[in-house]
Amino acid sequence: MTNTMDNGSQNTFKTAGGKILRYLDRVEGVRATREMRLEARVTSWEVDRILRRDFNLVSQKLYRACSIWSPPERSVVRELITEFILHGEYLVGKSSMYEVTREIPAEYVTPVRIISAESNHIYRTLVTADAAMMRLKCAVIDGLITREERTHHFNEAMAPYSQLKLILTGQKKLTKTARQLGEELGIT
Repeated sequence: MTNTMDNGSQNTFKTAGGKILRYLDRVEGVRATREMRLEARVTSWEVDRILRRDFNLVSQKLYRACSIWSPPERSVVRELITEFILHGEYLVGKSSMYEVTREIPAEYVTPVRIISAESNHIYRTLVTADAAMMRLKCAVIDGLITREERTHHFNEAMAPYSQLKLILTGQKKLTKTARQLGEELGIT
């Protein structure tokens, strides 16, 4: 990999294949007690884009949040991860009625470093979403759904991930979960 600068604001790296990986320096800077390195092989450009653009930053921020944030703040993060996993499973359910009618090889290969259980959950859900997107891609090619419907299903599944990313990067204020609010009001 070669190091390049993206608009002078963040480190980006180019793979031998010319793909840009953002925030690799962030995730590599974490001294995790356990880690896993692998090459993600996905078929959808949407999941590939998340893996290359956001995953390293989200992983680093998740590691930090789960290490130093207070228990109530950590529970909000973990509930968003759980919600993301459920949305990923919902996407699988939405796509299960469609067959894989074509062989679509893994078009995108991205190196990934997983540094926590939380980032592993995110990664696994993204891979699950990618498999669902393959079925939906075949459904679009076969004329069973529109591209807009495929995009809608994906965006709906990624909503908790987007919320998590905004909270971890400080772009959205951390709020209490529905469960925490219910407990405060005595309606759980």
